[in-house]
Amino acid sequence: MAILAWTLGLPTVATAMAIGWVHWAARPRGPVAPHESVAAHERFKAALAASTTPTTKVS
Repeated sequence: MAILAWTLGLPTVATAMAIGWVHWAARPRGPVAPHESVAAHERFKAALAASTTPTTKVS
């Protein structure tokens, strides 16, 4: 009987938890203030530009 708990119980619980997480992650969110959204986009662009600049090798 214990093998049934491991082979059926745990995957069922893990699947239920995954479904719950996906449902929570995909929930509708409230509106964002325009200045916050623009500021977040500017931070994203700055971070992306900083990560793509070539670095020089120090010898």
